[in-house]
Amino acid sequence: VERAVGYRITGFPAGVHVGMPSGSVTLVISLDEPLTLSDPGCRIETYGSVLAGLCAAPSLIHHDGNQHGVQLALRPAGVRALFGCPAGEIAATSYELGDVMGPVAVWLRESLHETDSWERRFELVEEVLAGLYPERRPRHRATVEEIQRHTAEAFDITVEALLSASRA
Repeated sequence: VERAVGYRITGFPAGVHVGMPSGSVTLVISLDEPLTLSDPGCRIETYGSVLAGLCAAPSLIHHDGNQHGVQLALRPAGVRALFGCPAGEIAATSYELGDVMGPVAVWLRESLHETDSWERRFELVEEVLAGLYPERRPRHRATVEEIQRHTAEAFDITVEALLSASRA
């Protein structure tokens, strides 16, 4: 997770917020009305919670003047670790979080609604995301081991050596 913010915006005129493209995948859990947004070239959709993939064009968030929620910016590597897919696989569109995470997404949104404490809300988000990682880790670990084997066979160099060289 690159960044996590809580927000509450009230009393503004209804309108459209422009979600600018960035180098991160956006996860938003609404704490009031569902999110209404449109991705480039797509029809308007409504989401209780949304996972919005990397996109080269802005997304439009339609609102009634009030917005309240928790928003995370996820690094592409974090998307793979948490959801088991490369960020490119979910690029240029948005998904209902429950379709990606399963029933825990509904539980999380309901739990965030039940507390007024921002500290507790972020604890709940962290607990849920930390709980996802171990489920994905074995699949990811096997991939790393396979890459290490192929790299060593093909280039007679270890992944550790490549990583060290890339940090220099």
